[in-house]
Amino acid sequence: MTPVCRSPPQAAEGTAAWKKSATSGQELANIRPFVYKADMSLSKCVCARSPLHDRIPSWPGPARVVAVIVVLMAVPAGTVLAQPADDPVADPDRPADTTENQAGNNTVPAGDNAGNTPGVTPGGAPGASADTPAVGSADDTADDAGDTAAADPPAGQESASMPERIPTSYEEWFRQMMEKSHKPIEFHGFIRSGIGINNKGGEMETFHSPTMLPSRWRLANEDDNQVEIILVNNWLNPERETDKTWFRTHVRFHLRSGGNNMVSETQPRIREAYAQTGNVLKSAPDVKFWAGVRFYRRHDVHVVDYFYLNNSGFGGGFEDLDIGFAKLHLALIAGSTDDAVVDGNSDPNFVSPDHGRPLKGGLDMRISDLKVPGGTGIFYLWLVRNSPAGGGVVVEGRPQPTEPDATNGVAVGFFHTRGDVLGGFNKVSVNWGIGPASTFDTFRVSNVEQDAWQLRVTETLQIQPSPKISMMAAAIFEYLDNGLDESDVAATSFGKRMWMTTGLRSTYYFTKHVGLATEAAVEHIDFSAGGNERSGQLYKLSVVPTLATDTSFWGRPQIRMFATAWFWSDGIKNDFASQHADDKYAINFGVHAESWW
Repeated sequence: MTPVCRSPPQAAEGTAAWKKSATSGQELANIRPFVYKADMSLSKCVCARSPLHDRIPSWPGPARVVAVIVVLMAVPAGTVLAQPADDPVADPDRPADTTENQAGNNTVPAGDNAGNTPGVTPGGAPGASADTPAVGSADDTADDAGDTAAADPPAGQESASMPERIPTSYEEWFRQMMEKSHKPIEFHGFIRSGIGINNKGGEMETFHSPTMLPSRWRLANEDDNQVEIILVNNWLNPERETDKTWFRTHVRFHLRSGGNNMVSETQPRIREAYAQTGNVLKSAPDVKFWAGVRFYRRHDVHVVDYFYLNNSGFGGGFEDLDIGFAKLHLALIAGSTDDAVVDGNSDPNFVSPDHGRPLKGGLDMRISDLKVPGGTGIFYLWLVRNSPAGGGVVVEGRPQPTEPDATNGVAVGFFHTRGDVLGGFNKVSVNWGIGPASTFDTFRVSNVEQDAWQLRVTETLQIQPSPKISMMAAAIFEYLDNGLDESDVAATSFGKRMWMTTGLRSTYYFTKHVGLATEAAVEHIDFSAGGNERSGQLYKLSVVPTLATDTSFWGRPQIRMFATAWFWSDGIKNDFASQHADDKYAINFGVHAESWW
């Protein structure tokens, strides 16, 4: 028996009138879960009653979730398990499909991330790392390496500004929102702020595996305060009429203070400043041209605040050129640095007499929207040149670092996204890089050798199995060889590193605005430091009562009260703050707010 869904229902989803309109006299409230075909527009769907229909409703909540996941794995690709929005906390405006591109720069992650800042996780949104670009997109978010980790794409917002597909990151959500905006002047931003106290009475400490900055399991593990202000001016055609050219400028300012410092002197930073235009070529109206500095098509794992591809920087190029079987994006993009390491210290005035300021950059090519089995794919090729920084000269009595000739590198990667998974998405990436491209970003590192190489593999699964439950699980494997002779590796650095981590964040909502989030994770790391091999594990468990605007995974603002416990093995116990040097655990308590708009 295959009842056909009314689409779209005229009455509000979840109301008695809407249930009554369901075909065959069946109330969708009783179809839990149900299966519908891959057309995620919700304007057309064919429903098939689940064989577990009569059993799952009576099971406990966790058992029901496990059962739904098992059924999902058993059904053919292209089908979806979902739960009708018949619950009082359901969000009728929640998008029904997924896209893979991230779009902001400097603040959050998304498809092809587009904007993070070096050293700070994008925009302080999901997972901020100090000094890395803030917002980006899954495909575009460079998302960066910036100051703050990219934030999850908000969901459940006003329908007028909601994207049509479920975003895979804050940056993707941001990009979709920008494309839907119809205002000459736009004001967007991100905030993250709060206070944390450790179990010994001092300020909370952020925990992560040694050598893995700026990545971290971010929930209840962010001790900085971040603000991003984004101003957009739509100079031409803000309505994006299909037969007219549009033109806009985009500027992102970023402020950050570490810890609970009320008198921080952190200076404002410009994370993005670029111009973009589209519908210039009548034969290819979807092509966009841009120039400036931006978070460029970054990719990240949001819950870990980890931008594993972050080619944000200064440059220009074009995006979204239809090549028949996919879309082509091409950019010449690079990043410089205002400092160099001299005698172990950072020199903000360093300029090589032979080459000027150090520069790292090259050609970034992406092919997205590839139709592949089980979803869509993105392929990228990154050709990099890293200019030498030295020359053996002496500046102000200090010898400058001497390096060999400029190094060249190449990185390749592939991203596979399935956007019909229990109201969310599944994304897998494989990245390989050699030489200066082995860092998968435009941020120059002075000690990257020509024969350095790195392999990164990531898996991200975000689902909404019911209106009351949202989850994101992630796993990362990484092996890095810096190409350095062990005798040249200082005790504070490393030559080779293998890092693995996996974890799960889940939130259960008792009402539309009150929920309980938990996050559990484990990390394992092996690395060589100063010629000595080191190895250890780090464990995390967070319990976070949450007040929110809605029940979606990406929904913001949120106010969180938290308690986080950390445990670690003896092999890495000396890598944490002095107050925990002789301990094997730490606990942080606090309150925290996060929002983006």
